[in-house]
Amino acid sequence: MLTFTTSEATSDFTIDDITVSGGKISNFESSSSTVYHATFTPSQDGLTSIDVKHESFTDAAGNTNGSVAPFEWTYS
Repeated sequence: MLTFTTSEATSDFTIDDITVSGGKISNFESSSSTVYHATFTPSQDGLTSIDVKHESFTDAAGNTNGSVAPFEWTYS
């Protein structure tokens, strides 16, 4: 289970805002306006990464999300 937490409430953060390599994201859902959960399923052993696209969703004031480093690890 993955958890994505934003610093401010959003209403348009979706699974399409997330890019992955080495697997797939499913079961994306929000538990509040700042906390979202998803399942990551690796496709094979090796390097995997999860990245939230820069400027892909907004807060209530219309500000877009900033850039963050991808989360990467080796699955085995």
